[in-house]
Amino acid sequence: MISFKENIITLKKKHIKKTSKEFEFHPGYLEIIERPPAPIASITAFSILSLVLLILVWSIVGELEIHATSKGKLLVTSNSKTVQSMETGQITSINVRDGQYVNKGDVLIRLNQVGIESEINEINEKIEYRQVELSISRALLLKKPINELILLFDIDENRKEFVMGQLDSRLSEYFSRLKEFDRNIEVSIAKKKSAEQDIIYLKELFFNIEQRLSSIMVLQKSNLISRNEVLEKEKEKIDVNRMLSQKKSTVNIIDAEIKSTKAGRITYVATTKRNYMDSISKNTSEIKLLNQNLIKLKNKFRLQVITAPVSGYVQQLSVHTIGGVVKSAQELLVIVPYNQTLEAEVMILNKDVGFVHRGQEVQVKIDAFPYTRYGLLIGEVMFISSDSVTHSELGLVFPARIKLNTYHILVEENKTPLQAGMSVTVEILTGRRKIIDYILSPLQKYQSEALRER
Repeated sequence: MISFKENIITLKKKHIKKTSKEFEFHPGYLEIIERPPAPIASITAFSILSLVLLILVWSIVGELEIHATSKGKLLVTSNSKTVQSMETGQITSINVRDGQYVNKGDVLIRLNQVGIESEINEINEKIEYRQVELSISRALLLKKPINELILLFDIDENRKEFVMGQLDSRLSEYFSRLKEFDRNIEVSIAKKKSAEQDIIYLKELFFNIEQRLSSIMVLQKSNLISRNEVLEKEKEKIDVNRMLSQKKSTVNIIDAEIKSTKAGRITYVATTKRNYMDSISKNTSEIKLLNQNLIKLKNKFRLQVITAPVSGYVQQLSVHTIGGVVKSAQELLVIVPYNQTLEAEVMILNKDVGFVHRGQEVQVKIDAFPYTRYGLLIGEVMFISSDSVTHSELGLVFPARIKLNTYHILVEENKTPLQAGMSVTVEILTGRRKIIDYILSPLQKYQSEALRER
């Protein structure tokens, strides 16, 4: 059985469509039931639903690029050259200024060389003295002309007279000693000959006395002469025999003296030769040592003149005072090499290094030229360090080098060259990722880490 309410609703539907104002005079429940929904609400709901579906489809289909962003600076391929002082010294001249172009080998700064120069002169004098001693010793030992040895050892011409005088003096002393030995030997030989003559004479005299003594003894037996005459002759025989023994002893002593003098001569010659050889060895060693010290001093002298290691432009000149003192290893200036290719040195973060490899294309933004107005540069990853270094702000990072495809940038249709030291921002494309992954990743992470006990 149809209710009264349902009949009323059916009758209402049969009537002509009512205006929105007519619904205002109906009871509240009828107004709610019979008033059609507003068109704008339907359109809004449909639009929101369509937008949500579109975003969902785009998030599933669409991809975003993943870039590793690094900061760094431009530098020349061979790097800027820092010029330092090798020695502590006083500045005597500064020949450059900031921005000046210099060629390789040009003098940049001079330090005081007076003290080192005096040391070099002192060493040279010692070397020359040792060369003189060496030349004299060789002349005495090898019996070579001193002029030949002077040429051999490159002794200064001004020292020739001194060397000749030294050589003559030592040779005179040497030969005087030899002559003294020879004279002593000659005197000893003469004494020996004299003693030998005396021995011959005494032997003949002794023989004569023996004969006379024999004759006297025959006469004494016949009592023709007295006993005293016999004794007198016997005494004479004894004296001659004693003198003969003394002369023989004298000859032996003279022989010993001759042998001793000859041995002394040989010893003197050997000792002198050994002294010359020792002098040659000592002076040779001293000359080698002095030459080594001279090389060090000359190198130190050379380092007092600071020259340009490469051709380029002077920057960061840190000394400006003549008479000022520089310390060892103090940085004096920097030279940026001229006509060298530029590279960008950047620091790859630890989280990105696994996705960066050689040959990857990169986008380089020059901070001095906003990329929104002047565009980007294209580069290529040339090198990635195999070990990390510690950065004061970024922590552990990996240095990398980026090769640029051009070394200038267009500024108002003019090519402006890039300069070493400009800061850059490098973006390296490391991959692509679907948009929905950015939504699902936190959920997946939460799911994998949820309900775990520490």
